[in-house]
Amino acid sequence: MEIDLPNERGPVLVSHEYIIDPHNAKAFLQAVHELRRVRRRAGAMSWAVYEDIERPGLFIETFLMGSWIEHLRQQERHTMNDLLLQSRVLAFHQGTTSPAIRYLVAPV
Repeated sequence: MEIDLPNERGPVLVSHEYIIDPHNAKAFLQAVHELRRVRRRAGAMSWAVYEDIERPGLFIETFLMGSWIEHLRQQERHTMNDLLLQSRVLAFHQGTTSPAIRYLVAPV
């Protein structure tokens, strides 16, 4: 990821948008809730998942990192089990592209 942002900027809200078949929502939610432990262990200050009330099946996972550098370091802290869990969550995604990821940083 090539984003020109000072390392100390933060906090950073990261969101992942998953498009899920509503019939698979329960299984998806069980899997994505396991990511909470992974995100928190890697430094996330908070974590949540939401469903868009106007677009059933659109789920948004969010987590808050203290700074941009903490987010970058988080990407390096994954175990093999973490990667398997992420793959399991991604397998539920029905979009034609990868889940949309957004990075929102608090204004200076």
